[in-house]
Amino acid sequence: MQSKFINALSYFSILFAPVLIPIIIWFAAGDFDVKRNAKKALFLQIVPTVAGILAIIFIGITGLSTNDSSVTGWIAIIVFGILGLISVVTYIYDLVLGVKALLAE
Repeated sequence: MQSKFINALSYFSILFAPVLIPIIIWFAAGDFDVKRNAKKALFLQIVPTVAGILAIIFIGITGLSTNDSSVTGWIAIIVFGILGLISVVTYIYDLVLGVKALLAE
């Protein structure tokens, strides 16, 4: 029963302390199932950050190689649109997995 709430907390931490809570739970938990869910939640919460860093690098390289601000601007709009979509999808998926963890038997 308690592991259900800890598993759900790993996913729901996207609302108040992303990355930090799953790391704490991952290292502190003794149950394999709790550790597995904490790792999954951590991965899902890190994906948008890594995608954002890669997007900024890509836009920077595009800006330096083309020397055209309009091309770089359109590339930035497209890349940040994709980044926003990735962020929203992982956010919703975290919440869905948190609810599923609470409803699991």
